[in-house]
Amino acid sequence: MNHWALPGGFMQSDETLEQAAARELREETGIADAVLFPVGTYSDVARDPRGRVVSAAFAASVNMAQAEVLSGDDAIDAKWFAVTVTMAEGAFTLTLRNPAKTLTAVLRKNGNTCEIVSNDGLAFDHAKIILDAYRHLEYNRAEG
Repeated sequence: MNHWALPGGFMQSDETLEQAAARELREETGIADAVLFPVGTYSDVARDPRGRVVSAAFAASVNMAQAEVLSGDDAIDAKWFAVTVTMAEGAFTLTLRNPAKTLTAVLRKNGNTCEIVSNDGLAFDHAKIILDAYRHLEYNRAEG
């Protein structure tokens, strides 16, 4: 409540992870037929205070001119944010910005993962998911 969260929801019994991700993307952004790629699986025991939740995150490359943000059944408000990541002294600073709001999180490397050191406005462990997606996109862009 009162935190910005990535679009998502629960998988239905008759769909795959990929189908659920595509459905949620369509329901919450109006984007259909996007090519999705897996970002990661998130299963920290205490990642959601409401109970045990395991999430499979996906990202998509979309044409922003065709993306209409919708506030779905589980979102009071929905907005696009521009994402920037900087790194200094072994920590990533994640900044999400739109004309009305700026959110920040600091994550420190901890072995093969990152731990959230500070978080201003993002729900659950969504800063980790955004950072992983950003790093994946940057790596693939560099690879050509």
